[in-house]
Amino acid sequence: MVYLGIITFLVGLWQSFMKGKYSPIISRVLLIFGAVFVFIGNWQLGVFFIFFFVSWWLLMQVFRFSICHNYFLKTIPILIGYAFLIDFLLKQFSFPYSFSWYACLTIAFLYINHKKQYEYKEFFKIFSNKENGEQAEVELSFNRTIKYYFLSSLVFIGSLILASFLLSSQNDPRGITASHVINAINYKNQATIIINSDKESSVIRKNESDAMFKFYNNALSEAKMADIALMNEHFPGFGDHFEQEFIKGLEMILDGHKSGDVKKSINGQLLGGQWTKWYNENFDKIQKKGG
Repeated sequence: MVYLGIITFLVGLWQSFMKGKYSPIISRVLLIFGAVFVFIGNWQLGVFFIFFFVSWWLLMQVFRFSICHNYFLKTIPILIGYAFLIDFLLKQFSFPYSFSWYACLTIAFLYINHKKQYEYKEFFKIFSNKENGEQAEVELSFNRTIKYYFLSSLVFIGSLILASFLLSSQNDPRGITASHVINAINYKNQATIIINSDKESSVIRKNESDAMFKFYNNALSEAKMADIALMNEHFPGFGDHFEQEFIKGLEMILDGHKSGDVKKSINGQLLGGQWTKWYNENFDKIQKKGG
């Protein structure tokens, strides 16, 4: 369902470039359905898409003022502040690569709107009177709008990148470890979603199995980059449980899969279940200490 949603979303983006009479309507419908399908398949990714659409709508409200040359300089602080707010909220999603997704989608949507402004300019020029100077006035007005739209886009994207750099936790070991732990848990959850996706059949299809073990491998890679000692320092036993149950459980699942040892895979799942139980029981305490 997630892949269907992403494909539908991309087709919606492609449709927005088309010049057909109903292309804008078809594009909006496909974008909405794409987001809905993604949400059904993966609620976390779905929430991200909803966040993107809401934040995009708010950004366009700011752009309504910034594209006017009289208000452009006054709205620059708002654009910068909004970019920093977006980056801060993205970090709260704990979704892998959320900044990359958001930046790419925003640039794509800004580019689409930029291209459409040229189309609107040509459309209005056709219906304006050339002899009394109306056509020249229309062209001048649209040229200003296009200019300040482009400048507003540069300010926002530049501020978004700057915010990501300044607010990143690259130099904070605790932040780095927390990021690896969160990513590892998210990847493992993706694998669990695949296991539970088809309740009518106990047989997992090959493409689902491949995706599931890819998530397990990604989870293990992220987990091994976490600083166990730092986790224990943050909360007693946090790192030990993570290492002995979460990491060891993943290793047993993957080793069991490669060797065909079903018992080892089951034991790995049981270890993972022990970690989940401990983590859920101590989640509030870990969060209170800033975890």
